[in-house]
Amino acid sequence: MVKQSNKNLRRSYLYTNARTKEGNRKLLESLVKQAKPAYFPDCIIIDLEDGVPSETEKLKVREAYFKDNKTITILKNYKQQGARIILRINSQETKFFKDDLSLALKMLYLDGIAVPKIKTIKELKTVEDKVRKLYLKTGRRLEIHPIIETKEAFCFREEILAREAKYPEIYQVADFGLGDFTQEMNLPSPPLVLKDKLLQSYIIDFSKTALYYGVHFIVGPFWGLTKKADLEELKKECYFLKDYAVKGRVAIHPGHINIINNIFSKYSAQDINKAHKIISAYQKAAKLNKLPLVINKKYIGLPEYKRCLNIISELKT
Repeated sequence: MVKQSNKNLRRSYLYTNARTKEGNRKLLESLVKQAKPAYFPDCIIIDLEDGVPSETEKLKVREAYFKDNKTITILKNYKQQGARIILRINSQETKFFKDDLSLALKMLYLDGIAVPKIKTIKELKTVEDKVRKLYLKTGRRLEIHPIIETKEAFCFREEILAREAKYPEIYQVADFGLGDFTQEMNLPSPPLVLKDKLLQSYIIDFSKTALYYGVHFIVGPFWGLTKKADLEELKKECYFLKDYAVKGRVAIHPGHINIINNIFSKYSAQDINKAHKIISAYQKAAKLNKLPLVINKKYIGLPEYKRCLNIISELKT
């Protein structure tokens, strides 16, 4: 397969939410077969928490990711394509937490651990200590992926983000889990990013704090499917989030990856098309001695023209 992703990209995070090891394997296999760069997630999150509600199934799925050779082979193929593999463990309030964390530390193909339902910094430090010990003992690095989805975590988000900024070798991203957060705050559920003004204010507040600390900030999933109306709504939500400095998005459907990758790339298809149009119009106006140029009631001067040239030049490079 053609190499499709880059280890430094963190635009799209795809949850594998199948409830059995066979279901997870089929989902992963179907994604590998697509082999199209735009549809390939930058990160895959193996979900042992919400994605596996049954206690019996939790044990079976956990075992699959440690012992099932077919599943392990598929995940290793993803890593060869550049994707990061993250394990979402159960929260510290559950009886599964310790064994999940222990498993994560043994999974050699794993890149990180997603920690859900955080309520205190102490909970993060528990995982931190284990990750540090692993590094000191083996030299292996695992990143911690905090999911802020409780009202407690939102209230001390600055403390979490300050800690992420202080230890960039451990923390790479902050994930605002909209699904559980909206339920905790009695907001409309599933989350309505474009319609719920209060939810928008929470996202913007979080984004401002993440910007201040220089932390890569992503937002929880879009809950629609792949109908035309759903995909249009997803696009609008992603553009809205990008305008407020959100850097990526979680997906629960592989059909959403293409849109997320496109919009949260440094330059989206819309940015590139706009740059081409401005370059063409500017050069034509200069040739006809009709500068300054105005497009859609906006003055296009030499600095904007050069910026567009730089975009196209950077993409060619």
